Amino acid sequence: MNFPFTEEKKDGILIREFRSDVSSEELTWHRDRLDRIVKIRAGTGWQLQMENKLPVKLVEGRCYRVPAYTYHRVIKGSDTLIVEIIENSSNRKQSLLNEYIKQIFSEGSRLVPASMSMSEWEAYKKKNKISAKAYDKKTKTKWKITHGPGHKNAGKTIKKNTGLTYNKAKSIQNAFGGW
Repeated sequence: MNFPFTEEKKDGILIREFRSDVSSEELTWHRDRLDRIVKIRAGTGWQLQMENKLPVKLVEGRCYRVPAYTYHRVIKGSDTLIVEIIENSSNRKQSLLNEYIKQIFSEGSRLVPASMSMSEWEAYKKKNKISAKAYDKKTKTKWKITHGPGHKNAGKTIKKNTGLTYNKAKSIQNAFGGW
């Protein structure tokens, strides 16, 4: 079978190169049998489109998750695209997985009282001149971690990060370099 890329495998990592002269018709919708973390090493203007989603721009240095059996495709950019693909267990896989998680948090995460939206909380803090720590001391409320303003899902709760104590939420956020 002919593929629209060249591939080499190093230490359980697939390195794929999509040349700038690849035909867009060769970049077809497909599914993979395993979950994958894809790190962009090089490429300008390339996009990833997942099933029932709009395309997202691929950014050099960022990681993207492609769940198993999910239709997806790559949309051609202006130069050569080089990616690292992790799909089996190895130390590098864990390292890339940690990098992916850290990336999610470092795009700006926010600790928000579970009963408020991110925008409600930001307005409340500004109006009452209160920090999250002081608010927690006063109310002992449950917290959630949301994507921050720099993320495409700004204000949405990060999966499985709700109903937390303030200290637990802060600990999780700090572990991944969030702010």
